[in-house]
Amino acid sequence: MLQKIVESLTNNPNLVEKLQEGKLSLIGVSETEEAAIKDVFTTGSQDHSKGMTYWK
Repeated sequence: MLQKIVESLTNNPNLVEKLQEGKLSLIGVSETEEAAIKDVFTTGSQDHSKGMTYWK
């Protein structure tokens, strides 16, 4: 499930912005998992392809 979430966010950068702004909720994802997902997309660069390798 997390792989699919990361893929969706990678393909839709506008969703990443909404997630970071708190305008998007990840229902069924624990706080820890949500924090990890946010971390993938905020660690230093806007290269969202990095998120795909994090979850492999």
